Amino acid sequence: MHAGEVAAILVAKEKMLPVLLDDMAARRFAIGLGLEVVGSVAVLIKAVKEGFLTKKEAGESLEKLSEVMWMSASVYERARKVIEFLD
Repeated sequence: MHAGEVAAILVAKEKMLPVLLDDMAARRFAIGLGLEVVGSVAVLIKAVKEGFLTKKEAGESLEKLSEVMWMSASVYERARKVIEFLD
């Protein structure tokens, strides 16, 4: 794990808050500590549901996200479809 992931986990544990992590090893570690883990894709989806982003903005953000972090094709396509079909 990177220092930033460790710091985020420690703060989340101390404050009893969910933690935003995308790295699988960091996610597993945080879950093992009993933390609620949220990923970047889930944040995009929630932002559309809450009206903070349009579907178009979320789709563009998903595309940008896929350019800077590894994301399987199936995760990308599922997220794209979820965003597309949100009300």
